Amino acid sequence: MKRYSALLLTVLLFLACAKKNKDVHNHPPSAYYSTIICPAGDIYMNEGNNSIPGFFNIGILDQDIQTDLKTLVLGKRQAKNARIGINPISLFSYQKDTITYKYIIATPVNEVLKDIGQDFNSFSMNNIHLQASIEEWFKSRCAIGVCRNFKWENEYKAFLEISKTESR
Repeated sequence: MKRYSALLLTVLLFLACAKKNKDVHNHPPSAYYSTIICPAGDIYMNEGNNSIPGFFNIGILDQDIQTDLKTLVLGKRQAKNARIGINPISLFSYQKDTITYKYIIATPVNEVLKDIGQDFNSFSMNNIHLQASIEEWFKSRCAIGVCRNFKWENEYKAFLEISKTESR
């Protein structure tokens, strides 16, 4: 009888201590959302007159509709006016004449993009070609020499930019 009670106690302790298997694809809710205004593959006509379609989704950060802080959402094509959760990974900026344009580079929360990465370090180290392609896309929208000072900053700077616009 002692043997069975010890075995029962061991099994109960094992079951109580065992962690339940969590779904790997279950993502936490995002603190930031973007509404897509130009899906990937469409021509974005707001800041230039080039007819080269973007290979990324362009959106507006939902918390920042008044100041129009834009997001470049990497990954698959999203539907126009879709509201998606995003994970900011970088701040991209450039100057056109005397105006500085800033974009939050982000990935969708509900997609696993192993090639792009989930933070600035992995993005900048493994995707130099993607950064150069984004810069060239913006350069192609300007006359020669008009767009300059292309700058990539980490996710901390992106969060600072978001918090600046939220406090306005």
